[in-house]
Amino acid sequence: MIQGYKDALNRCKYRAGFQQRFAGYQLYMSNTTDSSQDGVLCYEDTSSTRDAVQLNVIHQCPYVGRYVTVYNYRNNPKRYSWYDIYAILELCERGTCSVNCNSSGCIKDTGQCYDCVGGKYGVTCEMDCSGNCKDPICDRNTGYCSECVAGTYGSSCGQACSVNCKDRVCTKTTGHCIECVTGKFGNICEQDCSVNCKDRLCVKDSGYCTGMYNNIISFSFVL
Repeated sequence: MIQGYKDALNRCKYRAGFQQRFAGYQLYMSNTTDSSQDGVLCYEDTSSTRDAVQLNVIHQCPYVGRYVTVYNYRNNPKRYSWYDIYAILELCERGTCSVNCNSSGCIKDTGQCYDCVGGKYGVTCEMDCSGNCKDPICDRNTGYCSECVAGTYGSSCGQACSVNCKDRVCTKTTGHCIECVTGKFGNICEQDCSVNCKDRLCVKDSGYCTGMYNNIISFSFVL
């Protein structure tokens, strides 16, 4: 007897090749442990052939209960001649939706989450999103961040924006700076503006000065 919950996914596993022992088992959900068959019948195996008995199967019980009871028995005569004389239960374990599945729950046959709570991803939302994901939110399947925290970029925001990016802000996909700190230009602001640029200010893309000394040029730009 094991702990159960509302809409619990009950996964039963049995030793391969011993269908004749497992056949005819029943699952009950209840709030007490008074008797083996106390509660509501969730499932009963009625397989008419040995090969039809599934040894690794998930049952969804749409009932409220604290306990799941696995019950088996043998009548005399047996229901089917291929049944073993003894009904032996060797292993049964209960599966529930992962605590990391969000309120939409999980797929009843596999336990795969429909969606994850914040900060998680994976089939059962068992993996952590990168700490550099903003909020932190990432794609449920890939773990790629939706947005990055300031100063990082990349699919999982694992790379640092250039120190020459103004306020350390760059595009998520390329790492190119949005703006440069004073005196720098280029995609990642890796190049120096000319010393002849007034106040060391130049156009980010071209490096053209926005002003020059001695009033020779007040502004230059690319058409």
